[in-house]
Amino acid sequence: MDGGVYSVTKLVLAAGHGRVLLIAPMEDPALDVEITAVTGQGGRDEVIRPDEASPAAFGTAPLDPATRTPSVEAGLKQGRTVSADIGSFWA
Repeated sequence: MDGGVYSVTKLVLAAGHGRVLLIAPMEDPALDVEITAVTGQGGRDEVIRPDEASPAAFGTAPLDPATRTPSVEAGLKQGRTVSADIGSFWA
């Protein structure tokens, strides 16, 4: 690998499937294009993007061990918030 990454999510690999759940750990400028590619083929998608608390929890150094606990706490809180929507998506 040369350090370049086409896509953080590789969502286009899910194109053609009936339902696609994407949990995007961070924002990616290409994400909206990939979502359009999947839904344009008839797929139903649900995308979980970082809420406001998540990037604030890991700040500018997401690999810094000091951000682990705040990041986990933010992720758990967001997970609880979106869990009902995700349950409905799979129903």
